[in-house]
Amino acid sequence: MRSDVIMFKFTHVPRAGTVVSVSRGIYRHVGILTGEFTGFDAGVISFSSRGVVEETLTSFANGTTVRIEGYPGQLPPPLVVGRARGLSMPTYSWLSMNCEHFVRLAHGLPVESPQARAWFAAAIGLIMTVSLASRT
Repeated sequence: MRSDVIMFKFTHVPRAGTVVSVSRGIYRHVGILTGEFTGFDAGVISFSSRGVVEETLTSFANGTTVRIEGYPGQLPPPLVVGRARGLSMPTYSWLSMNCEHFVRLAHGLPVESPQARAWFAAAIGLIMTVSLASRT
């Protein structure tokens, strides 16, 4: 798959603050649309081990399909984008401060990461299964 090929199509332009995601293998990376465009390419703000990054949707997608996740909060779009740009984020941590936490902070929602919670539960389940199996 060529990374310079745009892998997304919008039937309408989603409003600023809309959450988008891309698959990164075993997890989904999420970001927030800024509502600004460079030519025909939308802007996205996200948080990763690189810190808070504002880039084009093409760069965010990195050759993968972009999925529109929706608009999870009630704050107005300019406020969400402003909050995302102004957030002073701690060091990235997959479990305690990741891209999902960032998006929820920007939207004024309780900070949580459904993906991290699911992976943690799966790890506990695996440990318990292995522990029980080793006793038999």
